[in-house]
Amino acid sequence: MDFIEDEVWKNVDSNKKSFTEITFEKCTFQNCTFTNAIFHKCLFVDCSFSSSDLSMSRWSETSIKNVQFDESKLTGIDFSLKRNSLSRLTFKGCNLNYCIFTGLNLQKNEYHNCTIRNADFTQSNLKDASFIDCNLADARFFKTDLSKVNFTSATNFSIDPENNTLTKAIFSYANVLNLLDKYDLIIE
Repeated sequence: MDFIEDEVWKNVDSNKKSFTEITFEKCTFQNCTFTNAIFHKCLFVDCSFSSSDLSMSRWSETSIKNVQFDESKLTGIDFSLKRNSLSRLTFKGCNLNYCIFTGLNLQKNEYHNCTIRNADFTQSNLKDASFIDCNLADARFFKTDLSKVNFTSATNFSIDPENNTLTKAIFSYANVLNLLDKYDLIIE
């Protein structure tokens, strides 16, 4: 396995390129393009991505640990493929539309001011995660552990309390009504 440590990648265009069996540790990716790139058996540890585009990239057997994404685009990524591991991630100002996180352990991940439309969190563990100022329109939560998740400033979400675990999840008074969406109620 190749090992890359403390490197700064700036303005790199890796559109449609393949990365196999590479460990990236403490690397910084600034204004990089990884659209349609393939990451297979890679490891990202203590890295950061800023103003980068990873849309439609494919990830398999890859671990991402303690990584921060700032103002980056990650649309249409299926993170649930083949034994991927995502832990201690922070997303700030990112576009995560149409991502699939099905069945993943996403405990304590942080999402700040992100657009997460049409994302799928089915059967994921989001315990202790936070969605601060995030737009969750049409995001799917089904049999998802949302224990202690902070939704206080999240918007446009719809969560069925009967099909998800919501123990000690945190909601603002105004957005708790989103838990009633499935009942087609008229609230005045």
